[in-house]
Amino acid sequence: MTAGVLKPFEPVVKGGQYMGYARPRYVNSLSFTGHEEFTVPAGAKLVVLTGTIDFYVMFNALDTAAVATDITDGSASTLVPAGKRTLFALDGIEYISVAAAAGCIATAEFFK
Repeated sequence: MTAGVLKPFEPVVKGGQYMGYARPRYVNSLSFTGHEEFTVPAGAKLVVLTGTIDFYVMFNALDTAAVATDITDGSASTLVPAGKRTLFALDGIEYISVAAAAGCIATAEFFK
């Protein structure tokens, strides 16, 4: 299989209505329980994360823990709800740590 190519994040508009965004050409997928990590490709500026179940993310962190108790010091992981495409900017980010309590398949769609 040919390696992915970073493309711009472009909205698709038809008849004046937003229909979504252009198909990504650089997508990575992980199947995991517990912790795993996506490496951000050089030149990527945006990522769309999606998972089969709820999972948590941290950026440039050594690991990620699912939130089980109150965390009020600003260090909590960010929840990505199951099936919801969630867009994040990647300025200065080299890797994305992900965590799930049960088996999860997560995708990372990278754009320049």
